[in-house]
Amino acid sequence: MSERTVAFRDKQLIVTGAALKPGDKAPEVKLATGFLAASNLLGDSAGKIRLISVVPSIDTSVRPTRRDG
Repeated sequence: MSERTVAFRDKQLIVTGAALKPGDKAPEVKLATGFLAASNLLGDSAGKIRLISVVPSIDTSVRPTRRDG
């Protein structure tokens, strides 16, 4: 699997996997759909219209930590 660095705001992040180009087919991905539940994005919705909205979990470290004085 390939690994590369991308800029996000003021940080450099490591991204793994093949880079996609316009026209490439979307790879199969597993999405969390609820507590301890997952769905295969393409396989589980074959033949249906897909609208994907991704929201990070509020308990992850990607959000800033609040510290009171």
